[in-house]
Amino acid sequence: MGRVKYLAMFGLILAMVSMSVPASAQQFEGDKPPHNHMLTTNPFRILFSWWNSEYVYRIADHSTIGLAGSYTTFEDDESDVDAAKTKYLSGYAIYRYYPSIKAPSGFYFGGRLGMTSVELDYLDDTPTEEGTAFGFGLDVGYTWLLGTNQNFAISFGVGATRLFGGDLEDDQAAFLPIIRLVNIGVAF
Repeated sequence: MGRVKYLAMFGLILAMVSMSVPASAQQFEGDKPPHNHMLTTNPFRILFSWWNSEYVYRIADHSTIGLAGSYTTFEDDESDVDAAKTKYLSGYAIYRYYPSIKAPSGFYFGGRLGMTSVELDYLDDTPTEEGTAFGFGLDVGYTWLLGTNQNFAISFGVGATRLFGGDLEDDQAAFLPIIRLVNIGVAF
């Protein structure tokens, strides 16, 4: 529980530091994107029955808040003794800081806090196992706003989420990767 306390304190400090408005923000007035909202998803992951979607809202020239959701399934080979289908469903509140002061465009780093649900469905007669845990994560990435009106969004990012609490078994993964190979969407 000590690590969770330190991660929560780190997230709070990160949010407080990034909420201060930089004195140089006025010089970028003409360069900042004209949109406050962005909605993205990864169209390629949908082909593999995986999906993720993100909505972000610019709260300052250097910060966004938002919501992220994902659903992922993994299936083992049926010839394995413990063959199973694993499903992950998660929802997170996200905060991102953009050092370029051009949110939601450019390099960002941030945190996320939410929940992940895991369901392990064995292919034999073993009962299905289910569990839910809280999660705290960090991620980094880059977003481009393209087009004449800067309303076409492309985003890449990576990170990790640490699961804690809840009713997941001890042998479940304690960390989940965050992989945004390419999210495509619209800024409005």
